[in-house]
Amino acid sequence: MFDKVYVVPKLNAPSNPLVKKICERLEKECYMLQIEYVNLRHKIDEKTLVVAVGGDGTMLEAMRIAQKHDGLAVGINLGNVGFLTDFGNNAEDINDLIYLFANQDLFPVENRISIRILNQLPNCIPAPVFNEYVISNVSSDELVRYRLEINDIDAGFHRANAVIVGTPTGSTAYTLSAGGSLMYPSMNVMQIVPVAPLSLSSRPIIVPSDATVRITAETEGSFSIRGDGKRLCQFEGNRNIPIEITQSLKYTRILHSRNYSFFDMLTNKLHWKKE
Repeated sequence: MFDKVYVVPKLNAPSNPLVKKICERLEKECYMLQIEYVNLRHKIDEKTLVVAVGGDGTMLEAMRIAQKHDGLAVGINLGNVGFLTDFGNNAEDINDLIYLFANQDLFPVENRISIRILNQLPNCIPAPVFNEYVISNVSSDELVRYRLEINDIDAGFHRANAVIVGTPTGSTAYTLSAGGSLMYPSMNVMQIVPVAPLSLSSRPIIVPSDATVRITAETEGSFSIRGDGKRLCQFEGNRNIPIEITQSLKYTRILHSRNYSFFDMLTNKLHWKKE
């Protein structure tokens, strides 16, 4: 599956001693196993394993890099929760990851979708996202009024503090706290989740990922579009701005640990009890 390794260190603490120690170990093992340790992004290709050493934010960056270059992504968790990172930073998990390098056929690969804004918006960064888009008023206590259309079919007029269009990968992120559904991460679906809706009849909706979700938003003040937590663009005043969202053209390949189970991960991270 891969013959090169590229490491993405923890985004907000790349010089953390633990990050440096893990990176040095990976670099050493790559040479011992005759796997190329890549330091430059232009050398990444479809045979590259992109290793995130950090939390879910670092893993999202690794997924962006892997998708762009058709590579694979895997994560070593240094964060507090780590829904996306399979491997811990303990010696046993690091050794298991090293074992992966020499026994690649024993480790499962999963395809994950990302989503993109389909139509051109002024001054908006056209970047695919792996968790969610969030449309909200710049003043967080102001409502967003929006009309929802799915494949050009009217799905009603809604009012909420914000509206989320998320992926199955993102179902353990912001959409989880907003009351969205947990979704099996390899599914080809999107969910539309109103945040604190004014009407209890505005509920989360799950649609196929190849559908076109059009949200035409208007507010009393400015509103913004965020992708995976980053502000992509902002619009001023009470304007009817259509935002069309659909699945990206590429999948991202995620490499899992040998014993990976989505439901075991949820049980552990969400502290579900086992009888």
